[in-house]
Amino acid sequence: MMAGAIPLLWASNPASAQKIGPICASDGLPTENAPEAGAGFLELCARNRADGSGHLVTESTLLHFLGLSVTKAQRDFERAELIPVFNQWISAVAAAAKAGAGTKATLAGRFAAFVANLGSGETFRDGPEAAEFRLITMAEGPAQSPILGIMIDYSGLRPRGHYATDPDLRRFFVASRYAATAPFLVRASGATLVSEQGAQNLFAAAHQLSQWMNAGAAGDLTRRLFARLETAFGRTEDFSALDLVGDARAPEAIRADWATSAGRRQRLPGVLDVVMDVKALGGEDARSAAISWRYLPGRRQGESAAFQALTFPNTGAALDPAAQAFGLGTIGGQKVKAYAGLDDYFALLGVDTGRKSREAGFADWNTAFERAKLELLGEAGRDASAFTRFAQAVLKLPRPGRLEAVAGHFVHERHARALYDKQSATSTPKGLRLKVEQGPPLLLTDPAFIEAFADLARARAAQFPGAGWELWMRFIAGLPAIINAQSAGCLSGAAADRLNGIDRELEATWDATDDHPIVVDIHTAGGEKKVVEIGIGWPRILSHAGARGGMFRICQFKQPQANRLTDAEFAEMLARNGTANMVWPPLEKS
Repeated sequence: MMAGAIPLLWASNPASAQKIGPICASDGLPTENAPEAGAGFLELCARNRADGSGHLVTESTLLHFLGLSVTKAQRDFERAELIPVFNQWISAVAAAAKAGAGTKATLAGRFAAFVANLGSGETFRDGPEAAEFRLITMAEGPAQSPILGIMIDYSGLRPRGHYATDPDLRRFFVASRYAATAPFLVRASGATLVSEQGAQNLFAAAHQLSQWMNAGAAGDLTRRLFARLETAFGRTEDFSALDLVGDARAPEAIRADWATSAGRRQRLPGVLDVVMDVKALGGEDARSAAISWRYLPGRRQGESAAFQALTFPNTGAALDPAAQAFGLGTIGGQKVKAYAGLDDYFALLGVDTGRKSREAGFADWNTAFERAKLELLGEAGRDASAFTRFAQAVLKLPRPGRLEAVAGHFVHERHARALYDKQSATSTPKGLRLKVEQGPPLLLTDPAFIEAFADLARARAAQFPGAGWELWMRFIAGLPAIINAQSAGCLSGAAADRLNGIDRELEATWDATDDHPIVVDIHTAGGEKKVVEIGIGWPRILSHAGARGGMFRICQFKQPQANRLTDAEFAEMLARNGTANMVWPPLEKS
C-alpha cells in the first residue's frame, strides 16, 4: 500500500461489508458537488438520511457541530447565569447612586442610571440620555458621547450574532457592550481629545462609581458577575472597580499612580478599542493614551492583541503601494496595513496560506510580527488560547481541507465572543415515512486531530459547565477506534451507524436554528471607516463513494464601519451576490 494511504471499509450493518478503495493524502479532497443553496450541515445530514447517502464526516463537520454546541451552551449560560446577575447588578449600582443623591446630579450618577435604564429597555425622551440613546441605536461609528463628553465608536454596539433577534439578549448586548466600550480615560491626550480637566472629571466619576459598585448588595453582585465573566471569557486588561477595593488614597493620587504603573499592573491595553488620532500622539505611546477604567471591562484576547500589533502604525508604510495585499489601506493619504485578517492569524502560527509575502510588504513588518506573535502566544506559548493551541497542534500535520476547517471554527469562536472581546481597531406534508437505509459513511480525519479536538471540547466544557457535554465526550471517545477500523478495513455496522447518526446523537447540545451563515467583524480601520468581516457561508458539498458532507466556505471582506453585518444581512448578501468576491483565497487552492 502506498505511503499516506488510508484503506477504508464501511458497512451499513454488521452483517454486510463493502470495501471502498483507499484515499491518499496526495489525492486531495473528495469530489465537490454542485452547491446546494440553503443547505447547512444539518440539512445535509437530513438529505443523506432521506436518500440513503452515507454521511461524509469531515473535520469541518466536527468543528461546525462543536461550534453549534458552544453557541447553545453560551446562550443557556447567559440566560440562566449571566443576564439575571447583570440586570440585578446594574439596578443595584443605580440604586446605590440614587441613595447617594447621585442620579443625574453627578456624571457618575447619570452614567449608572443610564446603563440601568438601557438594560431594562427604558425609552429616553429628552436630554443627554436621549441623544446618547440615538447614537447607540444608529450605531454608525465614532461620535462624541453626550453623557461622557468623550469619543466612542458606537458602531460596535449594534447587536449581532445570536443577540440580534431575541429582545432580552438584544438589551443585554447593548447595555453590557456600552458599559464595556465607554472608556473613562486616565490620561489627558491630544490623540483622544481628553484634556487634563476632562481626565480628572472622568476619573472622579470612575472613583465614585467604584465606591457604589463595591459596597453592600451591589458589591456582592459585582464580585459574582466579574468572577463569572473571567471564568467563562478570560481576563481583562482595563482598570475596573475591583482595582479600587481597599484603596483609600485620594482619587488624583490613584490616577497619577495608575498612569505610570499600568504596565506593571497588567492594565496597559494591548487591544486599542479607544477612538484616537494617531497623528496627534506626538511621540506618546498609543497604549498609554488608551489606559482607562471601564464599568464592565471587555476581555483581552491574544488574537485581537496580535491583530492590533500587525496593523498601522506598528507595521509602517507599504513598501509597494501598488501591491494587492488584503491588508492594504489608506490612512492619512499614506498606503499602510489598515486591516488584519485570517492570513495574518495563520502566518503567526507558521502556516503560509499563499498570501504571506503580500501581507508582509510593510516597512516595520518583522518587528511588528514578532510582537504580534508574543501577543498571540505569550512566552513559550504559555498564553495561547485553547483554540490557538488546538490550531497549532492540528496544523502541524496538514491535510486537504484542514486549514478551512480550522478557519471555520475560528469564525465560530469570534462569533460567540463578539460581545465580550475587545476588538482591535485602526455585518412537505407531515406523515409517517419509511426509514431509508443509509449508505456507508466516512470519517475524514486522523488521530492527531481528534486528540487536539478532544482537548478543545474539554476546554469548552470547562468554560460553560452544564448538561450536554458528556454527549460530546462520549462521541469523541469513540472516534479513534473508528479511524483505526477504517484503516484496517473493518468498520462495524455500529460504528457506521454512529457516524451516520452524528447529528442525532449530538442534537441536544445545540439549537438547530443556529445552523446558518454567520459573520463577525474582527478589526476596525477607523481611518477608512471600514471593518474586516469574516464569515462562514453555506458549506461546500463534498462526496466520495456515495458519502456526502460539507466543508466550511470561508469569507473575508471589508465592510463600512457604520454597517457591521448581522447574520441575517450576511445571508441576504450571499443570496444576492454569492461568494465570488469574498471567498477567502485558500479555498480556491484546496
